[in-house]
Amino acid sequence: MPVVSRYAQEGRPYAVASLCVAAGAYGLVRAVQAETGPKPRRAVGWWTGYAVAVGAAGIFNLLALLSVAAFAVTVVLWRPPRTVLLRWAAASTAGIRDGINRYLATRPA
Repeated sequence: MPVVSRYAQEGRPYAVASLCVAAGAYGLVRAVQAETGPKPRRAVGWWTGYAVAVGAAGIFNLLALLSVAAFAVTVVLWRPPRTVLLRWAAASTAGIRDGINRYLATRPA
């Protein structure tokens, strides 16, 4: 049993990072759908949630920030209006910056 417990502890940060990436993907989809749907409206809350999820993923695992590259491909293939692209870029930049800053702040010197 101790071996199982040890490996479970090692896997937890990856599970939380995966959860954050999945939450970011959900926020991205909802934000783009809200702004390009039949009744377009601004989706500030969804973009904020996306940025927070990307930043949290970066805190738990710095390599999880590479998911933003996959999100970029997804957004480009959707061909949304320019305003959506700019909002995605702003939210992604904020999330990446937050994730890297917090990661560096918690890293031992």
